[in-house]
Amino acid sequence: MNLEKRQNLSKFLARYEIYKLICNIHGSIVECGVGDGTGLKTWALLSAIFEPVNHPRRIIGFDTFEGHKSVSSIDNTAEGKLNFGGFEELKNWIIDYDKNRFVNDIPKIELAKGNTVNEIPKHL
Repeated sequence: MNLEKRQNLSKFLARYEIYKLICNIHGSIVECGVGDGTGLKTWALLSAIFEPVNHPRRIIGFDTFEGHKSVSSIDNTAEGKLNFGGFEELKNWIIDYDKNRFVNDIPKIELAKGNTVNEIPKHL
């Protein structure tokens, strides 16, 4: 998570405020379109901090992990990150995250690779 830019810190703070609102609500957190994983990582870290033993709450990230097929060359830059395909990188982050988490023998994060429209019904 790169919090050096104002926009990134603003997104983090917004997720933090949302998380405080949902702490007492049962259910999983679903992110449709994981991108570079910043949102998914934030939800997971906030869960580990605020609810370390709430093992029924899952963090589920839906994405093709193939990037957008029809982005312009302007959007397909290092800054835009619209063509992020770091599925393996994100899986490795999850392994490290689980090593440093209470009740780490119960999986917390799930990546649903594929078209979100097709993957969501499989999880319901």
